[in-house]
Amino acid sequence: MFTSKLSFIMASVGAAVGIGNLFRFPALCVNYGFAFILVYILLLCFVGLPLMFSEIALGRRFGGTATFCFASLDKRAAPLGFLCSANAFIIMTYYCVLFCFTVLAAVFSLKTFSGQNTLSEILFPNSFSPVLLCGLIFCWGAVLFCFGGADRLGKISTVSVIFSVSILFLLAIFSAFTAGGELLLFFKLNFSVFLSPMFWCDTLGQVFFSLSLMVGVLVTYGAYLNKTESIIKCGALVAFFDLAVSLAGTVIYVSVGRGDADGLLSSFSVYPKAFSVFGALSTPFLCLFYLSVGFLCLDSVFSYLKSAVGFFVFKLSGNELLWAVGMSLVSLLLGSFMLWGDGLALALVIDKKIVPFLIIFTGLLECILFCRQKGKNSLIHEINKGQKHPLPERFYTLSTGLFAPAVLFGLLISYIFL
Repeated sequence: MFTSKLSFIMASVGAAVGIGNLFRFPALCVNYGFAFILVYILLLCFVGLPLMFSEIALGRRFGGTATFCFASLDKRAAPLGFLCSANAFIIMTYYCVLFCFTVLAAVFSLKTFSGQNTLSEILFPNSFSPVLLCGLIFCWGAVLFCFGGADRLGKISTVSVIFSVSILFLLAIFSAFTAGGELLLFFKLNFSVFLSPMFWCDTLGQVFFSLSLMVGVLVTYGAYLNKTESIIKCGALVAFFDLAVSLAGTVIYVSVGRGDADGLLSSFSVYPKAFSVFGALSTPFLCLFYLSVGFLCLDSVFSYLKSAVGFFVFKLSGNELLWAVGMSLVSLLLGSFMLWGDGLALALVIDKKIVPFLIIFTGLLECILFCRQKGKNSLIHEINKGQKHPLPERFYTLSTGLFAPAVLFGLLISYIFL
C-alpha cells in the first residue's frame, strides 16, 4: 500500500512523465501547431481521464496485477492483461535505450557542448559503441536496484520527480524570456491539420502514451491505493502534472524556432541550440536538463517492468524479483541491438508506428470491456467511492462506451489502411 496520496501521485507521475513528454510531445506541437494542444486537451478530458479513472478503479477494486484484475472483471478479458504487459515490455525496452542516450548526452555536454554541436555524432554511431552498451547496462542495474514494493517506489519517485520537474520548469521560464516572437507565432492555428488522419492518431496516441494508459501500470498502482483516497482527484492531479511538464518541454523546444522536428533525433540538436542562449550557463543547464529527462525515464522503466512482470507472476507464480531479473536480461539484449545503425532505425519505427497502434488497439478493447453493464457498474462505484461530486454515469457511458470507442475504431482503420 502507498503510504500517502502523494506517494501514489508521484509514482504515477514518474511512470507517466518521461521521454514522450519532452521529446515526442514538443515535436508533435511543432509539426501540427497549436491545434495539437487544443485537441490534446479535448481528448484528454473526454477520453484519457475516464479511461485513467477506470484503470485505477479496476486495480483498487480487485487488488492485484493487471492480468488478475482484467480476469476478475471478466474471465474472457484475461488476454487483455497479457496485451497490456506486452505493451509495457516493448516500451520499456526502447525507453532504456533512450535513457542511455539522455544520460550520455548529459555527460558529453559538459565536455563537447557548443552552439553548433548537436551531440549526434557521439550519440548515434553507425558501429558498435562500448560506451553506449555500458550506459544500457547501467540503466538496467539502476532499475533492478530500485525494484521493490509500493512504499519504496513512492519514496524514490517523489525525490526524482520533484528534482526533475523543478529543473524543467525553471528552464522553461528562462526559455520563455529568451524566445522572442517564436512562442507567439506558435499560437497560430493551422486548420488543415484537422483533415489529416495521422493528426488524430498522433494526438490520441500521445494522450494514452503520456498517461501510461494501456500498459497495466495504473491498474497495478491502483491496487496499492488506499480505499479512502479519491480516484478522481488523484487521477486529475497526475494528468495535470503530466500536461504541465509537456508544455514546459514545448516552451523550451520551440524557443529556438520551428525547424525540423523528428522527435528523438531532433531532440539532441534542438535542445542544445535552445540552451545556447544562456551563455555561460548553457553547459550546466543542458547537462541538468538531460539528467532530469534521464531520471524521469528511469521512473517510467521501473513502472513498466513492474507491470510486465505482473503477468508472469499471475500466470506462472514465482518470485517477482527473479522474473524482473529475467525480463531485464531479455530487454537488455534486445536494447543493445537498438543502440546504433539499423537497430536505432527499428527503435524509431517502434516509437512512431508500432507502439501507437498497439496502444490504440488495446484502448479499444478496454473500452468494450469497461462499457459492459456489469463492469461499468463496478468501476463507477469504485470511482465515486467517497466522492462529494461523483462522476456522472451518463458522462462515463457517453465517453467510455460511445465517444472513445468510436474515435479509437476510426483511428485503428486509418492506421491499417493509411
